[in-house]
Amino acid sequence: EIRTVYNCSVKQRAKEIKIRVDRDKVFKESAGYAGVTTATLLTKLSKAWITTQNSQQSNKVRTILCQLFQLNYTNQDIALEVRRYSFKNICFDESLLTKDKQYQTIMRRIRNTRTSYEGGQLNELLNMKGREKQAAMRKKSPKLGSRGRKATEQQNDLERQLYATIEKRIEDERRITRTMIFREALKIDPLFKGGVASGDLMTKLKKWFYYGFVKRFNLSIRKIASVGQKLPQDWKEKMVDMRGRVKHRQLPTEQPDGSIVLKGVHDAYYFNTDHVPVWYESVGNYSWGKKDSGRRTVKTGGKEKDRFTAQLGVGKGGKKLPPFLIFKAKPVKPGKKCGNKNSVTYEIKERRPDAEGNPYPSRDKCYIVVSESANSNKDLTVVYVKKIVLPAAGYNKETGQCDNQAGLLWDDFKAHSCKD
Repeated sequence: EIRTVYNCSVKQRAKEIKIRVDRDKVFKESAGYAGVTTATLLTKLSKAWITTQNSQQSNKVRTILCQLFQLNYTNQDIALEVRRYSFKNICFDESLLTKDKQYQTIMRRIRNTRTSYEGGQLNELLNMKGREKQAAMRKKSPKLGSRGRKATEQQNDLERQLYATIEKRIEDERRITRTMIFREALKIDPLFKGGVASGDLMTKLKKWFYYGFVKRFNLSIRKIASVGQKLPQDWKEKMVDMRGRVKHRQLPTEQPDGSIVLKGVHDAYYFNTDHVPVWYESVGNYSWGKKDSGRRTVKTGGKEKDRFTAQLGVGKGGKKLPPFLIFKAKPVKPGKKCGNKNSVTYEIKERRPDAEGNPYPSRDKCYIVVSESANSNKDLTVVYVKKIVLPAAGYNKETGQCDNQAGLLWDDFKAHSCKD
């Protein structure tokens, strides 16, 4: 069965296909090809012209065009075949050549390729073999060592200013977005890529950003590993001062009798602690899916925004402190140990089991408290020091004395610096 792609009879089309198959066969045998296919080069070209992997600007299309040039096909014959077959317009004929923009674009591509072929600029590409040729077929530039279009001097100045701004933000540990880079570029040059008045400004900016700017300056999108609070301007001086004071207190002192006493904090009682949010339903940031499916949506149980806080601690000697968990609930009134029987505080105190029979852990394994925000505060910080840190340092509840000094290393959370 022969498909009619020209505006002509089936017999005439079959005759043309047979002639092209014979010419294709002679060319392949003279070039030393192993095996002959019944598909013509024009059909191969029409299929490769619109595919996503190859496209009209790929080296694979240029190679097929060069083979057609060697078989003495004219530019018009090739352009008509591509216009009729690739773009599904079987009624297209010569009367529409001067009006059809798609045909003019195809002719321009073919003329440029023929000029490069006759000038010898594609000889290196045509003489390649094996894996080297397969890799070259996937590229778009006929110059195999090239890296795309060169930027103008005015664009180079703009990109250097942009990169200086990015380096400054990286040094200050500030977030950088694509939108911020676009705005900064238009701030430096309001007419960059046509300016705001250009109808396709965003399309031009995206092409410049992804295929030019990020490659020239070796940039890539990075996963944010942590988010820190804003540091004071004199943070370096404060850090040096704190280190000096801690070091001075940790130095051993010699007594009048010649004995050495360590007045500082022993390594076993130096602790590092921090707050960690724990989400009841962790959805994650990524999900596998089909490439053409767009953004993914996932179902949740309705608890994706609910969380509690776990304050964890570990000593310099490797000793782990009991977890300090902070759930979201209304705290009890002063003077009471828990709320009514339906409250969360009553469940925690009585260690009520859940539907599967799992009770709340005991106080020696895990200390559980509540707050309205599920986060720590000044009062809970005092509770953590008294109930978790001091017992680990040898605090005696009967005498009210602690046998050893304790040291805590934590961040600049406001509740950590309270006077209590």
